[in-house]
Amino acid sequence: MLAKKTLSIKSAIISLKLLKNRDLGVMEQSGAVRIIDTKNYSTVDGFKTNIMQERTWGNHMCFSASGEYAAAIIPHTNKAAIYSIKQKKLLYTTARHKGDVESVGMDDENHYFITGGTDGKTYIWNLKTGRMSYSFPPRADYITDVDINSAWAASASYDKSISVLNLATMNNPILLLGHPSVIIQMKILKEMRLLSADKEGHILLWDLKNSKTVYRFPKMHDEITCFVLSKDEKFLFVGTKSGYICLYDVDKGIELKKNYLKLNTKITSMCLINDTLVVGTKLGHINFYDLVLHEEKLLSLLKRKAYHTLYESFEENPLLRYSNVYTSLENLYNETKKKAALLLEKEEEATAKLLLEPFCSIKSKQAEIQNLFSDFREFAKFKDHVEKKRYSLAYTLANQFKHFQESSFYKNMEKEWHISFNKAKDLAKNKNGDEQVNKILNNFKGISSKSILIQQLFEQRTAYMLFKKKLTQKDFQALSLLIKKCPFVKEFDEYDLLMEFADKTFIKAQEAMKNRDYDKAMKYAVKLLAFPDLKEDAQNIMEEASVLEKFEMAFDNDDMNSMYKMISAYPYLSELSEAKALEDDWKYHLLLAEKYAAKSDVVNAAGALEDFFEISSKHQSISVIMQEAYIMQIQRALRSEKPVNVIENAIKQYVLFFGINDHIEHFYEKFSDKHATQVKLKKLQKGNAARFRPTMIIEDIVKR
Repeated sequence: MLAKKTLSIKSAIISLKLLKNRDLGVMEQSGAVRIIDTKNYSTVDGFKTNIMQERTWGNHMCFSASGEYAAAIIPHTNKAAIYSIKQKKLLYTTARHKGDVESVGMDDENHYFITGGTDGKTYIWNLKTGRMSYSFPPRADYITDVDINSAWAASASYDKSISVLNLATMNNPILLLGHPSVIIQMKILKEMRLLSADKEGHILLWDLKNSKTVYRFPKMHDEITCFVLSKDEKFLFVGTKSGYICLYDVDKGIELKKNYLKLNTKITSMCLINDTLVVGTKLGHINFYDLVLHEEKLLSLLKRKAYHTLYESFEENPLLRYSNVYTSLENLYNETKKKAALLLEKEEEATAKLLLEPFCSIKSKQAEIQNLFSDFREFAKFKDHVEKKRYSLAYTLANQFKHFQESSFYKNMEKEWHISFNKAKDLAKNKNGDEQVNKILNNFKGISSKSILIQQLFEQRTAYMLFKKKLTQKDFQALSLLIKKCPFVKEFDEYDLLMEFADKTFIKAQEAMKNRDYDKAMKYAVKLLAFPDLKEDAQNIMEEASVLEKFEMAFDNDDMNSMYKMISAYPYLSELSEAKALEDDWKYHLLLAEKYAAKSDVVNAAGALEDFFEISSKHQSISVIMQEAYIMQIQRALRSEKPVNVIENAIKQYVLFFGINDHIEHFYEKFSDKHATQVKLKKLQKGNAARFRPTMIIEDIVKR
C-alpha cells in the first residue's frame, strides 16, 4: 500500500495526535511542536520546546485532545514540562519524582495529566494548577507507561504488571497480571476494557470488571514500538522496530494481516484521522495512508463484475472485508457456487464452469472451485447409491466428498433418516417394538454415525424417555443433570430443540436488559442457569439486573448516597445517563475544590464538596483534596517563616490525619534541609487517609 502523502521532517517523530479541531499535532525528537492542517498538509502553528529527547519511541511526549496543552519529559531529570500551545510557552514543570520521569499522559478533558518515573511512582496532576492530586501506591520497579481518561488512570511497571485506578473513588488500584515481558504501551478503552502491549510482541485485551484477560492476540515476532486503535475500537494497528504494521480485529481477538504495511525504518508513532492512518518514523517521515476505498468505487467495480480486482483489494487491505460490497460479493459467490452444484448434479458440467468462470481467476477461490468439480466426478456413483438405498456406501462417499452433503440427494437421505429415527424412538419405548425398530432402521445400519445412535437408543431407552418427558415439562434442572449423566442424548433432535430454546432465552434476556425490564431478565436468566455453557452468562445477567434495579430504585428515591456507592462498587453503571449526570456534577465540584486546595483555601475547598459529605464513597476523594489543601497551608507557613514549632505541630497534625504520604515526605525533606528539627517523621503517631472523614476538617492545620 502506497502512502497518499509523505511529509519529511528533519527529526524523528515522537508523538502524533488528532486534535479536536481535526488538525494533527506532531512532537519531534528535537523538541519541536508542530500543528499540521490535515486538509492541505501545511504546518499552521508550532514552536520549539528546546527539550531534546534521547529515545525515538515511548510515551514521553503527548498532547491534550483539545490542542491546548503539550507535555514532555525532561530527560535525565525528575521533571515533566507542560506547555501552552496557543501561547507557545512553558507553563510550569513538575518535580516530585525521586528519579527520571519515564512517561507522561493527559486526559481528553483537560483535567489531569499523569507521570511515571524510574522511582516506581505514578503521580496524577491537576493540569490547570500544576498541583499533584493523587499518587499510586509505589512499585518496586520503574514505570514504563501511563494512560489516563476521564474515568480511569493506568500505570505499567517494569515488573510486567499494570495498576488501574478508578478516578471516581480513588480507592486502591486494580492489579492486572499476565504479561511475560516489559509493557511498552497501554490504552484505556470504552466499556471498562484496557489494551496493553509488551516489548516481545504480546498484546492483551483486559476486562476491568473482573481483572481478567479477554484475549491474548497472536504474538508478533518483532519488537513492538507503538499501537493505535480505530475510533470505534474495532481495529488495532501495531507498529514495530523493523517497520512493520500488523492489523488485528479487536472484537474477535484475531490477526487480520501480519504485514499490513512495511516501511524501511522504525515506526515511532501512529494516529488515525477518519479512514487515514498516519505513521511517524525514526527518519522523520509522516506518511498518510488511505485505509479504505470509497464505497462508490467498490460498487462501481462490483457492477462491472471486476471481481478479480475487488478480491485483490480485499486481500491487500483486510479492512475492506468489513464493507457492504464485500458482503454482497461473498453472497453472490456462494449463490453462484450453489447454482453450479445443482448443475453438476444434473451432469451439466460445461454450464457450471461457465457460471463460475468470473471467479476462477481469483486466487482465494481457485482451490475451492477445483475441489467442487473434482468431487462431482464421483457424484453419479453417490446418486446411484442413494436411489438404490445403499446408504452405507452413500454416506461413505459423502464423508469423502464434502460437497455432496449440500446436494438434494444427501438432504433427502438425511430427511429419511430423521423420519425413520423419530418413528423408532416412539416404538422403542418398550422392548416389544424392537423388531419393528430394526426393520425401520435397517437401511442405516453399518453407518458409524448412525449405528452409535441406534445402539444407544436400545441401551438408554429409559434415559431418552425421561429426557423427552422432562423437556415437555420444561424441567431444565433435571435435563441438565440427565445430559451430564447421559451425553448421548445430545445426538437427538430433541436436544437441538432444547439448545434452540436456550439460545432464544438468552437473546430475550439480553433484550430485556437493554429495555431495562430487569424482572423479566432475571426470569430468563434463572432458566439459563440449568445450561452449563450459559451458566456464567446467566449469573452475570442476574447480578447486573439486580444492581441496575437497585440503582433505578435509588434514583427514584433520590438516594444520592446509595447511587454513588453503587457507581463506586459497579463502575459499569457509569454508562447510564443518570450516572453520567451524577458523575459530571461530582467532577465539577471536585475540580472547583482542587483549585481552592491549590491556594490552601480549606474553607472554600470544603464548601465546594459539602454536598458530598454524607456520601461515604466520596470520602476517600475528599480526603485527597484535604491532603492537598493542608500541605499547601504548611508550605505557606514555611515560606512566611512561621516559627519552627508551629510548623512541626502542623506536620504532626497532618500525619495524625493522613499518615505518611508523598505530600508530607516531599515537604519534610525541604523543611529538614532548611531547619534543624527534633521531629522524626517515621516515629510520629500515624493516622490513615482512608479513615479521614469530613467531620474531621479544620479550617487551618497550622494554627492547631
